[in-house]
Amino acid sequence: MDEELLRRAYRTHDRPRRARLVALLLVGLAVAAAVWQLIRLHLVPSWDDLQRWWPALAAVAALVVAAVLWWRTRPVGSPSSPGSSSSSRESRWARISGIVTAITAVLALLFTALSLAATRDQIEVARQGQINDRYTRAVDQVGAQGPENLHRRIGGIYALERIAADSPHDHQSTVVEVLSAFIRSTSPRPKNGTCGETPVDVLAAFTVLARRNVTLDPKPMVIDLRDTCLRAARAPQGNLTGMSFVGADLTGANLNAARLGLTSFSKATMVEVRLDTADMTDGFVFCEDADFTRATFASAKFGSADFSGSTFTDATFDHADLGHTDFSGARLTGAKHTDTKSGNAKKDAATIDAWW
Repeated sequence: MDEELLRRAYRTHDRPRRARLVALLLVGLAVAAAVWQLIRLHLVPSWDDLQRWWPALAAVAALVVAAVLWWRTRPVGSPSSPGSSSSSRESRWARISGIVTAITAVLALLFTALSLAATRDQIEVARQGQINDRYTRAVDQVGAQGPENLHRRIGGIYALERIAADSPHDHQSTVVEVLSAFIRSTSPRPKNGTCGETPVDVLAAFTVLARRNVTLDPKPMVIDLRDTCLRAARAPQGNLTGMSFVGADLTGANLNAARLGLTSFSKATMVEVRLDTADMTDGFVFCEDADFTRATFASAKFGSADFSGSTFTDATFDHADLGHTDFSGARLTGAKHTDTKSGNAKKDAATIDAWW
């Protein structure tokens, strides 16, 4: 009789353990089902996804650990007792049900979040595909030959500008290369002779280059516009950082309030160019042996520009700040300099008509 009571007590004592094992088995099946569903939908999370969703994964792990600890640290009933009371069993089942529900909810949340992330990635891939198609069409437009395709080329140039704005990290540097190559090939400076009127599409391409978002340029970046014809180019308030105009002709260009940093005008023709209020303090500006005859620099900031050997006949420097500019060997005949701040501008014995 005593043995029968003891066996009955142990069976009663094992019921909660079996219930917990069943609960853990259900949790394992739920996890396996969720993983299988992710595999079927090709939504298996990558390492980046795991890093992005580590809080949710940590929550799942915490719930699992809590369930295991609860199971391991359960109160052990006395084998001599006939079992737990009805209310005690209901309490245990309530705790088990709560843990299963919580884990299932977290898994569902994780699955939904990963699905949304995958959907977002697919949308981004589709968007990039559309941008690539737009880029291809725009390049084809820019490459259209003949005067009858002028409007197509201009449309393609502005389309490239829009693409660079929409996808700067992927396309800005490429757009810059395409437009600078277009300018070099369409408007090269003759080796013998002078530049004629700059084509309208070339002027449009230059304007687009000058108003790009320079902060998104790869470093270092040089925009090659050497030996080009850019007469009457317009880029007021433009950013010419990183541009090389070596040997180019910018006669009559409007570069008022432009920013120049690591910009080179060496041996360039800059006759009557307008650089009023231009800012040349953001990096060196190289203008050796350039022709700035009748150019205007009113209220411009020169920084540490190098104008050695350049010509400034009848140029205007009114209210300008020459900073540490190097005018060694420069020709300043007839230059206007009302209220000009000479600062620490450099000159040497070869400098002609320096007023400071």
